[in-house]
Amino acid sequence: MGDTAMHSDFAPSSLDRLEKCPGSFLACLGIPSHETEASLRGTSLHQAIAKAIREGAEDPSDLLPDVRPAWDFYQSLVREDDISRETEVRVSYKTFSGELYFGTADLVITRADSSIVLVDWKFGRTLVPAIGNLQLAAYACAIAQERRPSRVDGVIFQPMVSEEPAAWEDIPLEESRDRILSVISGAKEDVAPLCPGEHCRFCPAFQDASCPAIRTCAKAMGEAVIRQDSPLGESAIAEASEERLEAWMRAVPLVEAFIARLKERILSLAKENGGKYAGCAIKRTKGRLKVTRPSSFLSCVIDLPGFREKDVWWLIAGCASVSVTSLKAMAKEVAESKEERRDLESAISDLAEAYGERGEDAESLVLVQESRE
Repeated sequence: MGDTAMHSDFAPSSLDRLEKCPGSFLACLGIPSHETEASLRGTSLHQAIAKAIREGAEDPSDLLPDVRPAWDFYQSLVREDDISRETEVRVSYKTFSGELYFGTADLVITRADSSIVLVDWKFGRTLVPAIGNLQLAAYACAIAQERRPSRVDGVIFQPMVSEEPAAWEDIPLEESRDRILSVISGAKEDVAPLCPGEHCRFCPAFQDASCPAIRTCAKAMGEAVIRQDSPLGESAIAEASEERLEAWMRAVPLVEAFIARLKERILSLAKENGGKYAGCAIKRTKGRLKVTRPSSFLSCVIDLPGFREKDVWWLIAGCASVSVTSLKAMAKEVAESKEERRDLESAISDLAEAYGERGEDAESLVLVQESRE
């Protein structure tokens, strides 16, 4: 899935983040990698397309729905006179002092003219450009150092977001090498700056809730909340500069993750204490659904009378947890009669069963204020 299980300190997949936030290298040292549901799903899809390419797909219709587009694109890409087609290729870039970085390229095709095509499968929902992509550049520099091809082309294919591949033709190897060396050199600096931003969500220090920059923002947010001069620190927010508000917003995902873990902990303790703990009580909820085929589900919901893409997309984007209750509430709004509402609710229930899985834990916490009497 891009990089090997034994990660390089400067894995190709991390170079874009290190270029945007050089300080994240030192901030992430010593943090073990954590598998997430998204990463596990991505790994399984990468393995599936790699197996299909190595062994051939006798009946492509048997492939997983999310893998089939990748197989079709592969079929359109290959040529009869290709010298080789290799999947999950370990590549390594070396300097006089040793191995600088290594990683795993998803697909390497060697053409008859000794040129190379690098293909990177991405099964997420964030569109990734190919031109200027440091991960592709790192793979290209490493494989060019080893094989001396006539040229290297890079391709990123993302079946979840686009039917068209993103291509970077004739990757400039010397320019890319200098850029990569500059990124790595900057990340090694003791005073490398931390620069929070959109890239934080891929950072182990962010996921581990240990990034100093984000912690500082979160602490300031907490201080604003407990200001006594207004409810929830409204005056602090009103007085904050644009830069301060922007910094606080970067910390929101970390704060939300902390609150989620806090609720999980309180829920566990409440279960051990008769359903209540620290002013919190357990309330059981139903209808939570894990969507396993969100794009198909979305298409079917949009086909229902009265529903529009912009109304339902936010409910299921990125394989999110979907509330069937919320969809039925929307059905109530768009239905023009009680009969149509019943039909919509029934259709939503049928779709939920067809495209999702029930969550194992249907419990959530409701915070209640303890009596002071």
